[in-house]
Amino acid sequence: MHKVVNNSEIKKLPVITIFSLAFRTPIIYREALLKVLILPALLLIALDYLDTYYAHTLLKSLLVMIVYFFVYSYFAVSVHRIILLDERHKNIVIPRLSFRVLLYSVWLWGIVIVAGLIFLPWFLFHEMLLEKLESERLYQIFLYMGSLPCFFIIAKVSLILPAIALDRHPTWLWAWKASRHNNWQMFVIAGILPFLFGNLELLIPDDAPSLVTEIIFSALYLFLVIIEVSALSLSYKYLVLGKRELK
Repeated sequence: MHKVVNNSEIKKLPVITIFSLAFRTPIIYREALLKVLILPALLLIALDYLDTYYAHTLLKSLLVMIVYFFVYSYFAVSVHRIILLDERHKNIVIPRLSFRVLLYSVWLWGIVIVAGLIFLPWFLFHEMLLEKLESERLYQIFLYMGSLPCFFIIAKVSLILPAIALDRHPTWLWAWKASRHNNWQMFVIAGILPFLFGNLELLIPDDAPSLVTEIIFSALYLFLVIIEVSALSLSYKYLVLGKRELK
């Protein structure tokens, strides 16, 4: 497994540079991304559609969510490897379940569960205040305030994910130490960005055509996931691999 660059050599993450490169990733790596992601992207959009219109029971919704997580993990791992290894393919790649993808999915679930447990006390307190909060906007503000610490924790340990994509064997402690000199930088890159992208559905107009809107926003969300995963990969490249000249 990679060792973190010596503390004396660690510099602050160039957040602006990372964002700039991440937002250009879909253009710079368009051919490689298209070949690897076209099929899983279509599957994710279809699963999103199924979950919205057909998964009306808890069991169906859970099954769709599990499949979605695996496909999403494949999607994210592919982006990590293209950015970090410059992995290229001659033809369109047919997705297949691998141990790498399974491990990535398990870690992703673990991070989400830990963050959820941290959020739970605030959520319960928030629900107790529900009847006293007359404003819907105030209700949402309180909810978002409580979720920020969760996204901070997610950001602190998120370097685990690109490490898994490279077949390393990271630990919680390793990830925590790897980002310790860049807490707020990682929070912006791997906390605020997913928070904003995760609330993308709030932009959907209530009177918009449901099917068309769902497909468009699902595709837009996946496009933003590429940017988000690219930003995390670039952070890993800078902090763990010691690549000071990002490009």
